Amino acid sequence: MRYSKFFNKFFTKLFNKTKNKHEEAIIKYGAVFLIIFVAIPLPGSGGWTGSLLAFLFGFKYWKAMGYITIGLTMAALIITVGINGAVGLF
Repeated sequence: MRYSKFFNKFFTKLFNKTKNKHEEAIIKYGAVFLIIFVAIPLPGSGGWTGSLLAFLFGFKYWKAMGYITIGLTMAALIITVGINGAVGLF
């Protein structure tokens, strides 16, 4: 963004639009939303995307790290239980 006026304008508009659209929900459910979003083991909802959301919505660094770590741990447990359950069926 620093080196291109086009990308600066594009991403500023995109971030502002996204933030304005979802800011009320993030204020109300911030930590819970971030943890659950990261914990759901689907493509596109993991630690990297959680970090992007934390940055976009202005979470404090260490709080965001904690929430993302909790979410990733929950996702790992969900996958582990699911795999062990599926393997036990065969």
